[in-house]
Amino acid sequence: MHPSPLQHAHDEQGVVYLPFGDRVRIVSGFDAIELEYAAVRKAAGLMDRPERGLLQVHGGDRLDFLHRMVTADCNGLQPGQSRRCFLLNAKGRILADLLILHKAERTWIGLDEPTAATVIDELDQLLFGEDVQIENAERRMHCLSLHGPGAGALIGLTLEPMHHVTTELHGHEVLIHRFDECGVPSYHLWMSGDAASPIWEELCRAEGCKPIGWAAFNTLRVEAGQPMFHIDFGPNNQPHETALLRETVDFTKGCYRGQEIVARIEAQGHPAQVIVGYRAEGEALPEAGAPIAVSHEAGAAEVGVVTSSTPSPMLGNANIGLAMVKWAHREPGTVLSSYAEGSRCKLTVTELPFVEAIR
Repeated sequence: MHPSPLQHAHDEQGVVYLPFGDRVRIVSGFDAIELEYAAVRKAAGLMDRPERGLLQVHGGDRLDFLHRMVTADCNGLQPGQSRRCFLLNAKGRILADLLILHKAERTWIGLDEPTAATVIDELDQLLFGEDVQIENAERRMHCLSLHGPGAGALIGLTLEPMHHVTTELHGHEVLIHRFDECGVPSYHLWMSGDAASPIWEELCRAEGCKPIGWAAFNTLRVEAGQPMFHIDFGPNNQPHETALLRETVDFTKGCYRGQEIVARIEAQGHPAQVIVGYRAEGEALPEAGAPIAVSHEAGAAEVGVVTSSTPSPMLGNANIGLAMVKWAHREPGTVLSSYAEGSRCKLTVTELPFVEAIR
């Protein structure tokens, strides 16, 4: 297992955990989901993120090497800037969803903790004498996230999205990166494991800050139309299928592994399937994994699968979610069918995001 340094404190509160991969458990919630959600919408929510991993890359060739490996332009990165991108295999399928954070003296890679070892192995195998050293920093670095319009004020910092800085917070050195994954300003704080507990406690005592768990976070990121790796798409998918193509792929850069496949799909016009948003009719909530068909009729052809679902407080508690559907059924307004609590329900494809982002 890969426990959070805050696990003992969480256990004392009697929280419920959810598994994330084979080695990580995440807190489902600390309080009623409605209260945690409201805290983020009004001020700020603080989240423990043991499911996030961090790699540290050194060496004079590191940016050029990463540029040739991933889907984003890394050569153009300036210190303090970040890029979101994918690492692909030779067939153009996604091995990892990465955040590249460049500094003058090193480059950080944020990713899901379960994929960290795979990414290191893949990149090590692709090194051929370049001055590049890759280290897994997850054992000494831990992530906390602040989400909400008041997040920046809590840490005395204002960053533009996809920028980062190293600073001191409550007496500890912290790498702070802004990546708005919930439709509100989101600041991700990387610190030593020893610093996680005192920083968590200080932030929890701050006015306008409330601890939140995965349930509230999931509602917020679905409302923001933000698909997640290992949940809405995975290693069998290609970038065009994720609804994140323009955010993660640079079509003007040179070659990278899997680039020919990505370019071929772009030239052909579209993939076979893609992530869409949907709104479900009625009070029943479709669960992830529920098949999607073209109609309510018995034997109707299946055209997709639900990947995420949640009631949306911002939309009057309407049931919304994300789904992977065949290309022909992607257009907003398309009516499809799925199952919720054992009964058929109507799904209407909806434009993303469901809720406009707060900057």
